[in-house]
Amino acid sequence: MASYRPNVAALILNRKGKLLVCERINEKGAWQFPQGGVDKGEKMLRALAREIDEEIGLPWNSYKVLEKRNGYN
Repeated sequence: MASYRPNVAALILNRKGKLLVCERINEKGAWQFPQGGVDKGEKMLRALAREIDEEIGLPWNSYKVLEKRNGYN
């Protein structure tokens, strides 16, 4: 059975309730939420903040996490 590292993803809503979906740079027409893998020893919320900053340049102090979900079994 395949083994995968933990992953985080953000569903980001603006004040008007619009959801951010990003087009991949190297794959035209492929859309996704800001997301990525959690580094070994990294906390989930830290990984989420890092991925959001890396992928869309949004600093951690410009948003708040309203809800989180655990992984799938």
